[in-house]
Amino acid sequence: MLGFALNLHERTHGNKQTIKEDMMNSIGKVLDIFPDCFPEVKKDK
Repeated sequence: MLGFALNLHERTHGNKQTIKEDMMNSIGKVLDIFPDCFPEVKKDK
């Protein structure tokens, strides 16, 4: 579901810097709630 939302967001916003920041914020929020959701992503504390 997160992948779909990020793809939709990327298609509607053209600014690559904003897209990257929004992706990192979204993934960070998911990792706060579900720390083992993306085992390939390591979150610095």
